Amino acid sequence: MHSEIERNLEENRVDSLVSLSKGIVGVLPFAGPLFSEVIGAVIPNQRADRIVGFLHELDKRLRLLEAVASLNKYSVDLFEDTLQQASRALSDDRNRTLANYFSKSINVDEDEYETKKKILQVLAELTDVDLEILDKIHRQGYQSTARNYYPGNLTQGQYDWLDDDEKYQYKLEQVSFDTHIFTLERNRLIEAERQEQDEDNTHRHIDPETGLPNILSYKVSKFGEVLLYSIR
Repeated sequence: MHSEIERNLEENRVDSLVSLSKGIVGVLPFAGPLFSEVIGAVIPNQRADRIVGFLHELDKRLRLLEAVASLNKYSVDLFEDTLQQASRALSDDRNRTLANYFSKSINVDEDEYETKKKILQVLAELTDVDLEILDKIHRQGYQSTARNYYPGNLTQGQYDWLDDDEKYQYKLEQVSFDTHIFTLERNRLIEAERQEQDEDNTHRHIDPETGLPNILSYKVSKFGEVLLYSIR
């Protein structure tokens, strides 16, 4: 009986949050058709629980009913994009990330809009582990982070004993950290710190594959710092 009451209360809470998200359309009629189309496309299907999870997290940070009144055309657009990402969220961490982002974007103005829009677009390309690694590089430095994520190496003899599936899994683990670093660097969230070129020997300290000085480490870029602040 007690669990049934709790379930009913939770269902009522969920219904209220979903209704609230739809109610924003009425408060902002100029954004109504597009906004209702976005919400209507995601609420009825199997992803509704993911959107509700995001709304729960956002509700912890804002009084949604009061916040609606302060939305403008820029924050409506960001809310629409955030809601779309929430509909694809696979973890509670991602819902918290998106809720943190939007709670800091609700009063966005024309000058900030383009940058905040780009931040959200970059977030869509990053996994939870990408963000975790970015945060650890910022807090602990690259070398410490790399040691925590790099798997151990097998000897050739140990590798030869593996079956094909195990060899594939091993290779995946070996390249996993590098793929995260590549993604962060491609999105300009981290910057490589390279060896100084030897004036007496121009070929020394040079990566033969890239023709650039060898990479010693990575640091979080200014854009990376802004993104981290936006989601904390």
